[in-house]
Amino acid sequence: MYGAVGSTTNPHGYVVEHISSKMS
Repeated sequence: MYGAVGSTTNPHGYVVEHISSKMS
């Protein structure tokens, strides 16, 4: 994810609601 703001579903299976600037 590149600076995704909002609900982001990671490959791990959990949803994070924040700014993912360094999330792979």
